[in-house]
Amino acid sequence: MIGKVTGVPIQAAKPSGLGKTSNNIGNAEIGFTTQKLYDITDNTSSNVDDSWDNIMYEDDQENNVGETGYYIAGLSPKNIKIFPDQETGEFVAYL
Repeated sequence: MIGKVTGVPIQAAKPSGLGKTSNNIGNAEIGFTTQKLYDITDNTSSNVDDSWDNIMYEDDQENNVGETGYYIAGLSPKNIKIFPDQETGEFVAYL
């Protein structure tokens, strides 16, 4: 899943995932719960605090246009918090 968090129509009208938007609302936190309540931590009881690269392909060239942080609490492995890129406001989530 890709998306963006923006605060004005000009930024919202730009395509997601291209690194061309500007984060104009500060830090955001988005929470998701798995639809069928699956454990998304690979059965580990510890917390997962990591990030994904926001990668875009243009003319067969791979470009990293930011990163998405994520956090999964070991005690609540059916919920994930996503933190969009602080510069672009865009996020990538592998759910």
